[in-house]
Amino acid sequence: MTTTPVDLFASALHFHPDGDVQAVERQMTSSSSGAWQIATFHVETNADVHADHWEMHPEAEEAVCCLIGGIRLY
Repeated sequence: MTTTPVDLFASALHFHPDGDVQAVERQMTSSSSGAWQIATFHVETNADVHADHWEMHPEAEEAVCCLIGGIRLY
């Protein structure tokens, strides 16, 4: 098996229903492929994440993870 490193700050990962995983160009749009999308963002300030409002995804689920530091979600 060959492994390929993926820079999650430059690419997104698509997890397809058949188990296939692909590193793809980051696009924050919906896809008809049925794939789950994982993307990583470097954030330092409230302005980096439009802290005054949060988008909603009524047709999808979203997870927010903090790798270093702290986070406050309402």
